[in-house]
Amino acid sequence: MVLLVPAVLVTSGSPNSNATAAKVQHYVLTNKNHYSIGGLLSVLAVVFGLFFYGYLRAYFRGLPGLEWLASLFFGGAIVFGVGGALAAGLDLTLGDHPSSLSAASLQLLNTMSMDLNAAAVAIGLGVLYICAGFIIYKSRALPVWLAWASWLLGLLGATFFLSFVALVLTPLWVLYVSILLATRNPTLNPASGPSGA
Repeated sequence: MVLLVPAVLVTSGSPNSNATAAKVQHYVLTNKNHYSIGGLLSVLAVVFGLFFYGYLRAYFRGLPGLEWLASLFFGGAIVFGVGGALAAGLDLTLGDHPSSLSAASLQLLNTMSMDLNAAAVAIGLGVLYICAGFIIYKSRALPVWLAWASWLLGLLGATFFLSFVALVLTPLWVLYVSILLATRNPTLNPASGPSGA
């Protein structure tokens, strides 16, 4: 998930969705390598992110009475991953021989790269973080303040317009939880529950 930050930053200077076709064409032709790099980093972020969220789902499922929330949590992670895959595909399309496309085609792809994945990212982050907050709060398997932080990120994600803030803060959440779980060395044996942490 650490790859998410450079993936977002490398294409952060892209023209707005209301930019003219000529402006978009000039930018894309000048920065086509940025799109290719951003697309590759997004692919890697989605792959590694799904492994992390899959592990976390297995850990959460081992907590008594929270199996359905763990499944819903992972469903949010999958929707979030779909948003990342859409972003990666559009970035790779813009970086792959943009000189063979018309200015209008590049303008359409640019608008799609700004907006197409936004709903999936917002929905995914909203569901993922709200579920994580309830799981953490009910189980106390992780620090309780992390439940409140998760709810805040979930609300930011679900508002759609502020989902970018939740997206940018996601690597910090993932890094903290990863370090916490690594130091506790939790087991994935459901029979042991949180006592294996």
